[in-house]
Amino acid sequence: IAHRRRLDEEAAALREENAKLAASHAAICGDHAEEQRLRRRAELEGEEKLRRSQKQRADEVERIQAEARAKLQQAKDDAAKLQDQLAKASDERRRMYEQHNALSDQAAKLRKANDEHRERLSALTGSAAAKADAEAKLSALGTYAASLETANAEAAAKL
Repeated sequence: IAHRRRLDEEAAALREENAKLAASHAAICGDHAEEQRLRRRAELEGEEKLRRSQKQRADEVERIQAEARAKLQQAKDDAAKLQDQLAKASDERRRMYEQHNALSDQAAKLRKANDEHRERLSALTGSAAAKADAEAKLSALGTYAASLETANAEAAAKL
């Protein structure tokens, strides 16, 4: 009986020890589960922060690219405008050269006509009225030739 009592006491002590170990094990498992839960929560928060950061960077890159595209388009538009202005200036310059050449030709013809009229005038031995008329025509032609030469000089100065 004493032996049985000792075995019962040992069994009770072992059960009590087992209960303490089970409680300790449960506490450790609970702590481990809490640690795992906190670790997972930190990972999820870190991933969310990373996603937000990546989204912000992607938005910033898109904004910068949009600005660059806008500036590039503006540069292309400005270049096209300058090209148009250059073409217009080239056309204007060509037109001015043509006008200059036409005025030079016309002035040469008028000088030739003026010289011919002078020769005729000196050859004329006729009446004073014919001479006065020829002198008036000669003076008018001289004035016209002078105005053409002035216009030609202005056109040449513009070139």
